[in-house]
Amino acid sequence: MPVELSHDMIRKFEEISGIAPIEVQASEEQAYSLGKAGRDVEMAIIRLNETSPGSSERDECLWDASDAVWRYFIQREACGVRDHRQAIRFYGIPGEVLARLGGTRPRKSGAAR
Repeated sequence: MPVELSHDMIRKFEEISGIAPIEVQASEEQAYSLGKAGRDVEMAIIRLNETSPGSSERDECLWDASDAVWRYFIQREACGVRDHRQAIRFYGIPGEVLARLGGTRPRKSGAAR
């Protein structure tokens, strides 16, 4: 539950820390978003690993994982992290997912344009 701070408390915080409370709040939001994106990657990789190679379900899971990883990498870059090798190892992101990053899912046959 958020705590409302008085103007005096905010001013005192800024004097002591040298950091504006809005910066702290922005950092909290960035951390939350990065954590959520990481959990999304983790779940997408788990679902991918549960599918059979060559199945249509696996192809869909590959695209889902690629989308999740793409969003995660963008969030990391927004936080100033440019090297994704550690994340690739940590989450066990397969090369077939990385190869689809930034790609577009093929249209299903008969789908409207």
